[in-house]
Amino acid sequence: MTTYDDWFPSNYFKADDVVDNPLTLTTTDISPEKMKDGPPKPVVHFKEDKRGLVLNKTNKNFLEMLTRSKNPADAIGLRVMLVAVPGEYQGKPCMVLRLRQLLAIGEAASQAQPKPAPKATKRKPPQPDDDMGGDYIPH
Repeated sequence: MTTYDDWFPSNYFKADDVVDNPLTLTTTDISPEKMKDGPPKPVVHFKEDKRGLVLNKTNKNFLEMLTRSKNPADAIGLRVMLVAVPGEYQGKPCMVLRLRQLLAIGEAASQAQPKPAPKATKRKPPQPDDDMGGDYIPH
């Protein structure tokens, strides 16, 4: 089925693009681009899609945390997930784009399975000669 987005494709991701289908992407470039509505903004480009992600402070901070570097070049080649999460824009609730760390296969499996409950320890029943810290009262 053809959609309006097919007729008017965007150069940038929006939350609706990934709300039901998070994407796994590889960063290829981060550079400023002139925006129609004002000054240039940094845009992250990906190997798997022609659209870019206009970088906000939250996603910039995530890339800095993941790379442990303030240099955008250190984020090139990262495999990340692009997801839509509830957030706010100009004080109004909406879905927003967020980058997430792509987990290794072993990590994903360990996080998907809940940890087993600790086994109950069997307590030995009190022995007749054990006063259990109190006074023995005969019946």
